[in-house]
Amino acid sequence: MIQNQSNRVGIVLNRMFNGKYIEDYVEPNLGHEIINLFKADNGKNYIYLQAWGTFHKKHDRKIAYTLLVKAIEGEQKLEILGKAEICEDIYNPFIPNNEDIQDEYIKTNDITYGGVPLLDLYKENNYQQDICVTFLATKVVKPVKPLFISFNSLERGQNASNILVFKDHKQAKTSLKQYIYPGDKYNMSPDSDYNRLKAWIDNDALWGNPEDIKQVSIEELDKEIHSATANYWVMLKLFKQRIIENRK
Repeated sequence: MIQNQSNRVGIVLNRMFNGKYIEDYVEPNLGHEIINLFKADNGKNYIYLQAWGTFHKKHDRKIAYTLLVKAIEGEQKLEILGKAEICEDIYNPFIPNNEDIQDEYIKTNDITYGGVPLLDLYKENNYQQDICVTFLATKVVKPVKPLFISFNSLERGQNASNILVFKDHKQAKTSLKQYIYPGDKYNMSPDSDYNRLKAWIDNDALWGNPEDIKQVSIEELDKEIHSATANYWVMLKLFKQRIIENRK
């Protein structure tokens, strides 16, 4: 059931394919965020929020968009990989033990990728997590050209249409997610970080077609692997391996 959207105004930067979990344990650990850029076999877009799939209860039903990003240039800059429009919180921060709820939701909604149940994709991981899906999105789109968020003050004033230099927020150093809301102490002015970022989000010319986010197949994974780099490339290869090994 689609939840009330009136309070959804927040934007969360969801930093993917980074962090100690990936760097130290990429074999045999498959990062849970791998699902974010693919449709499930049921045609829906599920989003995993780094780093544990959870969020504080103060953000309950308040996130409107998740920007899927990866850190580059010594973490002074983020590349935007996709935009997810959130319509439902699957994770419930008011319930201490979400594991049973998650398992039931995944089974009831038949969440599979490439014919493999979502929970089976992670069963060989060294570290098991209780949360596998955080949000349901109405759509996920990729940018039509590279887009970047910079936290480097030296880039302010440079006339680059595809780089948004934050002036109010410093990049989160100890978390793989960062929340941005309108009207907080950083975002009162018309040229605030929130308002400028929201203008990007609302500009359809910057974003591709939702149909570009494909359901998982070996052919689609091979295409992604061919063009991917660094940690994402390694993760895609492991994703493909898990699907081949676990297909019924």
